[in-house]
Amino acid sequence: MNVEVSSAPCSFGVWETNVEEGVHPEPAQFVRLVRECGYEGTELGPPGYLGSGETVARLLQEADLQLAGSFLMFRLSREDEFREDLAALDGALAELRLAAGDNELPIVLLADAFGAEPDRMQYAGAIEQHPEAWLSAERSKLLVANLQRTAYRCRELGFTCSLHPEYGSYVETEREITSVFEAIDPDLLGLCFDTGNIAIGGSRPAELLKQYMPVVNHVHLKDLDLGLLAKVQDNGQGVESAWDAGVFCEIGSGDAQIAECLEELERAGYEGWLVVEHERPLVEGWALEDAVAAQRANRAWLADWGV
Repeated sequence: MNVEVSSAPCSFGVWETNVEEGVHPEPAQFVRLVRECGYEGTELGPPGYLGSGETVARLLQEADLQLAGSFLMFRLSREDEFREDLAALDGALAELRLAAGDNELPIVLLADAFGAEPDRMQYAGAIEQHPEAWLSAERSKLLVANLQRTAYRCRELGFTCSLHPEYGSYVETEREITSVFEAIDPDLLGLCFDTGNIAIGGSRPAELLKQYMPVVNHVHLKDLDLGLLAKVQDNGQGVESAWDAGVFCEIGSGDAQIAECLEELERAGYEGWLVVEHERPLVEGWALEDAVAAQRANRAWLADWGV
């Protein structure tokens, strides 16, 4: 495959819900570790984590890394909150353009906000069994309309977009993904295929990838232990507890059909980024050195596979 392999801040314990908490690698240390682990790029991570746009460009240039993508969340199904989120879009894209430096603009990953509504976080991984947590028809239409507005604006400013299905959001399951792509122009918005999130949503990733391959323009490789997730849910706990328990594991060792998905990508002639995500917070029992060792192992697994 004609692909490049990227890491992401979440693989080193940093993402949107915890960036203000705990201990994380400093930006310069983070980019150095990404390169030392054998990756060619990184995604941006939480806004501001790596600094302003020009700072990001300098850090990446010094580490010889490319910027693979940027993840932006919007409260798509609530109009007042969405207006607030949309108002910040132009500024975020201006910073992203600066962060790219002289390189190609990274892809913009658009997601419905996770964590915005507690029932979705509580039932993530079991949404189809809890219809009380589903969107109404009216809010579903609003979600699609606002997603389309956001994608149009990104395209006007020269960016390629991709929908990132996210557990804990209102675009998690196959039914919800289908409802979006039945209503939106695929030339406007591609699909970021996240193997782990698709598995959490209740689908077999390799089967769904084959179905959606024509619109896939970005790939997140994420593996997880569905048995551990079920155990956490049986204890009445949500996805935050699953993070801490290590539900996301080294790629190739879990239930997200990583090898089968790679085979499908190869058959389809996919060209783009493969972004390895290994979401696990830096807590007692999982220190930065553990995360670094896991990211080396993830890259070695891909090399053994042929990437």
